[in-house]
Amino acid sequence: MSHSIRLRAGWTRQTGSQQRGSQQTGSQQTAVGLPDLPSDDRETFPGANASDAGLVRYLRPFNCPTGLGDGDGRVPVDLVIESWSGRLVARLDGAPLCDSLPSDAAPLRVAVSERLHGHHLLELELTPREGESSGCRLTGIVTLEIHD
Repeated sequence: MSHSIRLRAGWTRQTGSQQRGSQQTGSQQTAVGLPDLPSDDRETFPGANASDAGLVRYLRPFNCPTGLGDGDGRVPVDLVIESWSGRLVARLDGAPLCDSLPSDAAPLRVAVSERLHGHHLLELELTPREGESSGCRLTGIVTLEIHD
């Protein structure tokens, strides 16, 4: 049996050419919920231009769910990203979870039990696939699936 914690609200979407970690120069930040769908097909992100190469980053802080246990008694937890457009690079507290995964590989499921403790930052970076110029978004939900 398992249950899911949806990471629906509390996301920050960053667009701009100079983004690395929490230090942004020239980027635009917007609070968003997921899924992050355009209001129409022509919507583009402010600040997204050719020099940005369509880069979009989503940041979501979260705390470790309580009652997961330690050591051999740790409860299995998966991070699940349902869908996205573009190529996905995912990091948890700066450590890579996946690198340049195309949207047709969705959903992404990664075991994160051993990495969960205290406070965390999930970073999801999207870049256009070859032949695309923009439109990268998290189009599905992101959850922590707890298997007990």
